[in-house]
Amino acid sequence: MFSHNRNPRRWLGRASQGRFAVATILAAPWVVRRLREEGLESTLDHISKLDPWRAGMLGLIAGSLEPERARVAVSWAFRVAPHLEGDCLEQALTQYVLQKGEQVRFVVGVKRDPANQFGAHAWVEHATPPPEATEFAPILVRAEP
Repeated sequence: MFSHNRNPRRWLGRASQGRFAVATILAAPWVVRRLREEGLESTLDHISKLDPWRAGMLGLIAGSLEPERARVAVSWAFRVAPHLEGDCLEQALTQYVLQKGEQVRFVVGVKRDPANQFGAHAWVEHATPPPEATEFAPILVRAEP
């Protein structure tokens, strides 16, 4: 039997991430389509000029989460929603849209590994990069005022 009385903070945390995942499922198709049709710079420009009403509604649906918990919710939504496809770039852009106005940064970084192979990664950060991003050198950083 389901019981949420044992640890209400954990239950509420999961509910917050679920809410963020639902917002991801709503926002991601727009982000992915824009990215594929117009490219990264144009998509970032559209995000910065996003209608305040739409951005506010998305933010209301998503709620507020710290970037790491939001990343987990976005990743989960991309895995379970059959209509969503995308890797770190699409996921980070979607998270950035949903956290617009929360003093987060969208970052793209690059690295060369020991075998001299090129790698790239995109993420959203608040004050510090997530652990998996520390080996990448940022080449693009966007933040909303």
